[in-house]
Amino acid sequence: MNGEPVQEKLQGLGGWLILFGMLLFAMSIVQAVNIYELRSIFFTDVWAVLTTPGAAGYHPFWAPLLVGSAILNLSLFAACCWLIILFFLKKNILPTAFIVIALSFPVYVVVESALITIITGEPIFDAETVKEVNNSFSATVVWIVYLLRSKRVKATFGPISWLEALKLKAEAKAKAKAKAKAKE
Repeated sequence: MNGEPVQEKLQGLGGWLILFGMLLFAMSIVQAVNIYELRSIFFTDVWAVLTTPGAAGYHPFWAPLLVGSAILNLSLFAACCWLIILFFLKKNILPTAFIVIALSFPVYVVVESALITIITGEPIFDAETVKEVNNSFSATVVWIVYLLRSKRVKATFGPISWLEALKLKAEAKAKAKAKAKAKE
């Protein structure tokens, strides 16, 4: 060792954080592809077939579902871009923001699939879809655990304020319990 404190050595966008940064870019690319695919629905005859009363594929919920999906995909794309900015600026809100945004992805997939099932009457949750949701959720959990436990993340982005508050509260509760037990 060259005498550098461990904290300084871990500070910066290195190690597993490089892979995490690549994940953030991949998330934004996936959202851009989703937006592109949705665009084709709005600018072709598909929109008319699904949203015109009397048309073969008409259902009153198609229009709100498709518009809502487009808005949500645009929002998630913007959120992914925001995460990339936070990452390179090394802002301490990044871990919390990532957790919230990343957990919204599987929730969005489940809710949208359930709505499509209601509209079409056909189950959208086939074995392949369930597998994809599980894989996505599992990967999300791995990255969340990394962000919450990594020394490099803490050194680079600072402590996660809400997590530190929970730890302090738990410690205070344990001390109070120990003090009450000692009085008995």
